[in-house]
Amino acid sequence: SVWVNLDIPEALAGAVVPGAPIRATVPAYPGETFAGKISAVLPEVNAATRTLRARVELANPGARLKPGMFATVSIAPRAAREAVLVPSEAVIVTGERSIVIVDRGEGRFEPVEVKTGGEAGGRTEILAGIGAGTKVVASGQFLIDSEASLRGVERRMAAPALGPETQGTRVKKEGAEQAGEGVHRARGRVERVGDDGTITISHGPVPELQWPAMTMEFEAPADLAKGVKAGDPVAFEFTGHDGAYRITRIAREAGGAS
Repeated sequence: SVWVNLDIPEALAGAVVPGAPIRATVPAYPGETFAGKISAVLPEVNAATRTLRARVELANPGARLKPGMFATVSIAPRAAREAVLVPSEAVIVTGERSIVIVDRGEGRFEPVEVKTGGEAGGRTEILAGIGAGTKVVASGQFLIDSEASLRGVERRMAAPALGPETQGTRVKKEGAEQAGEGVHRARGRVERVGDDGTITISHGPVPELQWPAMTMEFEAPADLAKGVKAGDPVAFEFTGHDGAYRITRIAREAGGAS
């Protein structure tokens, strides 16, 4: 037999007890599983990695497992139970609280504070805040990277103006030309010209905003919207911040639909 030393995330400490059965796999033998059990859990946490150390004893017939090999270990839970789970990327952790964006239907969204439990396999347990069957946003077209910007998103989402007419997450912008906002440039393809003063564009990356290529909705003055239609390749300029962006200039590029 051989020892396997496990680094267990601190959040999973409650699930790791001596005697718990495990299954281990190693890259050297793909598709093969080695069975064992946890023989000891050391009484300390690594302050740098926030992990605790456990030791597993594995049978090693033929001495195929060698010291220094890496192993992936699955630990069976002590007891199965029902839980509300959401994709882990749906949970916005601000440092002070955890938020999910709930789809209320008809283009209306609402941030809801939740209490989270364990996490495994790309899913996070929700202990309080939302129930089974709630629709949550698993990925979005803008990033929330601080508690301050999250408060701004909450304020706009909660505003009375945010209803079915906003077509998703679009919000009315106030003070579009405020100091420090800046003008950004991008190229893309028009997906939709709305009757509500918006243009939806699939655009390339915007490095200064750390945006990847994506499809999003912009506010646009009526005189600009009249000059383009769905399918047109365009170059455009826009201003804005905190999820509200307004096109200030747009032009069709060569190769557009006639």
